[in-house]
Amino acid sequence: HYCGKSSHSGFAWMPGPALPIGWWTLAIVLLGWYFAIAGATLWLRALLAFGIDNLVMLYVYHPGESRVADSSIYAIIRHPVYAGVIRLGLGLALLNHNWFALTFAALLWMGLTIWIGFIEEKDLVERFGQGYTTYRQKTPAFWPRPKDYGRFFRFLVTGG
Repeated sequence: HYCGKSSHSGFAWMPGPALPIGWWTLAIVLLGWYFAIAGATLWLRALLAFGIDNLVMLYVYHPGESRVADSSIYAIIRHPVYAGVIRLGLGLALLNHNWFALTFAALLWMGLTIWIGFIEEKDLVERFGQGYTTYRQKTPAFWPRPKDYGRFFRFLVTGG
């Protein structure tokens, strides 16, 4: 059925056909809250770890001062700010509890993946050469490897 507001979570950001209701509904809401909180936390902590100067790509204007960021959260995932946005979007979509919101979250993820693959990382490889290519091969873009989940959650909690 078509539903403008989910009766399960109280969120009405995006109307659309509701997800089916069942035993899994509580799990969807809990996952939604987890991803929303983890995404917002990851975004903020990554911003603080990397600095606003780097996020606005000042390395373009001051290339001599730039370097590959591969410490802290950047040793676990290459694009933690984008990863935070993806998690936040997924969390809000799950809390919204409808197919249009989930489709939007999937399109957001795909759009960022395309942007990174064809635009941003191409520039980073040109700018940093083999150093970035090696970093890219050993570090996933958005989701940590299973062995790094402990470090990932520690970063979310402590910022370090």
